[in-house]
Amino acid sequence: MQFRYLYCLLFSIISFYQCSACSFAYQYSYYPLGISGGSWIILEAELERYVNTPENMIMMGGMGRNTPMGGGMGNRVMEVRWKGNLRLKSLQNGELILLEELIYLDLNDDTYAEELQPHFEKALEKAQALPLFQTATLKQLGLCDYDKQCTFFQKEIDREASKVYCYLNKEGYKEHKQEITFPHKTLEKFENMTKQKFTDIESIELETRNDYYSIWLPYSACVYEADGQEMVVYTLSWGQKKGETFKQAATWDVPSLGSIDQFIKGREVLFHGHRFDTMHIIP
Repeated sequence: MQFRYLYCLLFSIISFYQCSACSFAYQYSYYPLGISGGSWIILEAELERYVNTPENMIMMGGMGRNTPMGGGMGNRVMEVRWKGNLRLKSLQNGELILLEELIYLDLNDDTYAEELQPHFEKALEKAQALPLFQTATLKQLGLCDYDKQCTFFQKEIDREASKVYCYLNKEGYKEHKQEITFPHKTLEKFENMTKQKFTDIESIELETRNDYYSIWLPYSACVYEADGQEMVVYTLSWGQKKGETFKQAATWDVPSLGSIDQFIKGREVLFHGHRFDTMHIIP
């Protein structure tokens, strides 16, 4: 009953926002750049997708991205855009320590990767100037693409303890389970939508917490290596698929990359959805 209630509530929220924010989404992404003095250096991206609407234009539900507006409206365009911050951080004793606020960005969704790449390159240059820095490489990429039957990594819910874990479905990694901690901002946004106290998630009824964990879908698992250490970055998301067809990759894959700053993800967030990364250092 509670699970059905949560889905009905989410459906109502999505339907309400359908005509006013058809492309809204939020992402909290991590990009391991390498290791300096034994600490992982992370590029953090916190961005929101929004619709930039020409003045006096009435939004129409179901319109696509960056849609030209006709009917005597000249060259005005409804733009889907991303805005937010890039930060350089250091992972020390399990805590992310801010090294530098890099830049506030406002990007066009159609040119997302092209606009971000120079900023990623600058972030990597800053990281490489740190003492004893070793640049990371992307060893493996398992793309689930929001397929619940994903074979690359498993999301496991301990319903009695109300905890959620991820682990790589791969020899040598299966025993390294990572308990997932949901970012405060993600919980806060869900709280604002549902009017339930998700920022104090331990106070939420056990069944509702488990239902909340159940709605998150796997997007990808990335294995990075630097200075003899490995880190896994899991990406989870929830939202509306809105006619998109998603299919997980057939095999573990590594894109052809010149350097780590060429791997720019984050644009593929579900409609009205949230997406976040969580990191796990393999012992």
